[in-house]
Amino acid sequence: MKYLFLALFLQVLCFAEERVELIANYEVNYEGLSAMVEKIVVPNAPDCQKRIFWNLTKKNLLLKEKKEEILFMWEPPTVLPKMYKKKHHRRFARIYTWDDDLVDDKKYFKLYYPDCRPMIEKIPPFEEKKFCTMVVGKHKSNHPKELYSEREQIIQFFEKKPKGEFQYFGRGWDDTYSSYRGEVENKIEAIKDFRFSICYENCKEVKGYITEKIFDCFAAGNVPVYLGASNIGDYIPEDCFIDRRKFASNEELYQFLKGMKKESYESYIENIRAFLKSESAQFFTQSQFQKIFREATNTLFLL
Repeated sequence: MKYLFLALFLQVLCFAEERVELIANYEVNYEGLSAMVEKIVVPNAPDCQKRIFWNLTKKNLLLKEKKEEILFMWEPPTVLPKMYKKKHHRRFARIYTWDDDLVDDKKYFKLYYPDCRPMIEKIPPFEEKKFCTMVVGKHKSNHPKELYSEREQIIQFFEKKPKGEFQYFGRGWDDTYSSYRGEVENKIEAIKDFRFSICYENCKEVKGYITEKIFDCFAAGNVPVYLGASNIGDYIPEDCFIDRRKFASNEELYQFLKGMKKESYESYIENIRAFLKSESAQFFTQSQFQKIFREATNTLFLL
């Protein structure tokens, strides 16, 4: 991802003699693009009056305001709660966000996570796939809409089921749970061998917060059990995923997954393939993001 952003950044520098400072010093994991967004700035540019923020961290809040600034709000309020305080938004000419409740096309503009990519070609057949998995780091939050605790609850639930039915991966965990299988270098390769993935976003009951998690499942030919954006159906057809909200308990969900026949499962996979080729999916591509980024930088030079 850093190379994509550097290329875009160089385009900004070539756009005019003025310079733009890009503050991107907060880790954002995008497996479809790169492992991390690194800090990319114009060094030693005290006369630079234009700036783009990649998230708004506590450290960034202390930076002195510049003449023209734009903010890209990637992380949810469970991760960066202060970024969502309106008093911190006054300094920005434009804000790009996934939050549909904020988007007004005046100050707040729509942003999509650019993580959609084609499904891999070699997918194990239904009979050879293991049952269920999850790839997630261990985190905590006091935010009322956090889903970190929900993830751990389903791990605890599967601990009581037959050994091997559920295996999960990720950073920050220890051997407390027998189903933990360590970290993975390639998420797609890890989950393609499973029929289902527990796919919970960092927060729930928000509109438009659709991240790489569900697209990683799609790319791996894996059916996601999704919980997150309250309006997920506005962006992705409901026959492409299993909506966790439709089940009263983890046990009810478990029985549904265990009872799914090959024909029903393969129908989900075909629906996913069709969606990935559709116009609706293009909003979540890298090419669409480049258009949004160019629009943002062009706006800066017109201010």
